[in-house]
Parts: sequence; C-alpha cells; structure tokens
Amino acid sequence: MSGHWDSGKDMIAGFLREMLLAKVVAPDCQPKLNIQTEFRDYIVTSGAPKFSAEQHAILWYPQLTMVLEERLKDWDELGIPRPMELSDQFTCLTWRHPKYTKVTGRDPLAQNYIDVYDWVRTRKERDFLFVCACVLILAGADPVCITDGRGDEGADLIARLAKGLMRSAMLVVQSKTSSDPISRDMVLLEYGKYAGLLMSPKMIEYRRALGLEHSSDGSANCYMFLSNTEFSPSARDVASRLGVLIRCSRQIAFWLAAQTTRMQLETAFTQCQQDLDQNPETNLATKLRPLLGLNLS
Repeated sequence: MSGHWDSGKDMIAGFLREMLLAKVVAPDCQPKLNIQTEFRDYIVTSGAPKFSAEQHAILWYPQLTMVLEERLKDWDELGIPRPMELSDQFTCLTWRHPKYTKVTGRDPLAQNYIDVYDWVRTRKERDFLFVCACVLILAGADPVCITDGRGDEGADLIARLAKGLMRSAMLVVQSKTSSDPISRDMVLLEYGKYAGLLMSPKMIEYRRALGLEHSSDGSANCYMFLSNTEFSPSARDVASRLGVLIRCSRQIAFWLAAQTTRMQLETAFTQCQQDLDQNPETNLATKLRPLLGLNLS
C-alpha cells in the first residue's frame, strides 16, 4: 500500500479490514487496544513518515471511529456478537477482555468461535466444499452431495431438507474461496449459471439424485452462495435483489461453532477428505453427522 498512505478513506478501510478480520478476530488477540496508536502504526507501515503518520492519525480519527461503528453494526445485522467495543475515546476492549460484558453490556465472542473462524477462512478450493457440506447438514439437509467438477453447470453441492415444515426444499450451492471480498460481478456470474441450470437436463439429474423427482411434498429451490471470505456491499445488494442466499465466513463459523468444535471439524475433514470428489450419489450427511457430534433429530 506504499504510496497511498495519504488517502484517508483508503487508510481507514484498509486498517479496519486488517484489524477486525485479522488482528481482533484471532486466537492471539489482545484484551485491550489503543485504536489511535494502532492506526498510526498502520499508516507508518503503509509508507508514511512517522511525523506525518502522527498528524494523519489525529486528523482522521473522528472519521475512523464513525466507520468503525458502522463495521461493528454489520456484526449485529449478521446476528454475531461484536468482537470489540470502544470503552473510551481511544481504548478498545476486545472479546478477550475479562470485563468485556460488564463494561460494554454485550456478550463476547466465544473462544470456540475464534478457533472455528480461523479454520474456516483458511480453507481453500475443494477443502471448502467440506465446510459447505457441514453448513448444509446443520440446516437439516439430507442427502448432501458434492457436484463440483466437470459438467456441474454451476452447482458445487446439492442437498435436500429432510424434515420439518420446509422438508423437500432443494438447496443448490455455489462454493467460492478467495483472499478478496466476493464482488457483485462474481455473484451475477454465478447466478447466471444457476439460471441456466434450472432449464437444463442436469437439473433433472440432480433432482433425481435427491429423491425429488416425484416428491409428494412438491419442491422449491433455494440458491446459496457460501464463501470463506466476505461479500462486498454491492454483492450483498445484488444477492438480495436476485434472491441469492449468501453466507460469509463469519456467519458460517458462528453456526458451526454453536454445534461443534475445531477439533471435531479437523478430525471429520481428515476422515472424509476422500469423499470430496464429484459424486451426486454419495451422501455426506450420513457420514458427517456422527463425526461432528451432531444430533439434529
């Protein structure tokens, strides 16, 4: 980022992205941080002279705190406890602070969430298919099948809700890993593939694999886009307008951590790694539920 340190908007965005999703939401997070000092140091590492960094950290700090509050509200809207909170003008308490709830009045993130989040966001490509399968099983899906591969026509996993009021709903999942936030164009591209799938013979094959070809319940489709990273604001907007159910790594980790642990996930992944090849006839739900210690009956 050297050469761009004089842009306040870019500096704030970069700092909060790295602090919130790399430094604060991390197993080695510190209980307390001086945000202005952290911001100054970030500006220095971005190429600014130390004296200029001091000046800009003071000048941009009011804007920084406003943007920080917007980012923290995003955690609220996603249904996840905030990882940090300003306790005075410059000091931030993180989820690791022993008096976090007493001072902020908010529930802290759990250590198990941090461990699971750290694991989820580092899964890449085919390994992330395993994470997606776990999410579908938590949603009550059975069977859950991996379709990612040659000729999949835009579906990486397919699943059927097995019980309850929404039984026989079909879930079609796009799995995407990236080091950058998912863009609007990416959502549009993948949704276009899904729209084509709906009218193709492949959809009949998928429905047959899930036992939906002659369902006495009827059937409805839900298109899901799961990622090990975040979705950009424009990607969220277009997903809402198109009817795409998106789940970022923070949300995925939150629901997984409520039901299982990182150790269970790692053990289950090791035992199921050979089952991650394309095969609409292989039901991962049967094998994964006991490995994850799930009882969803």
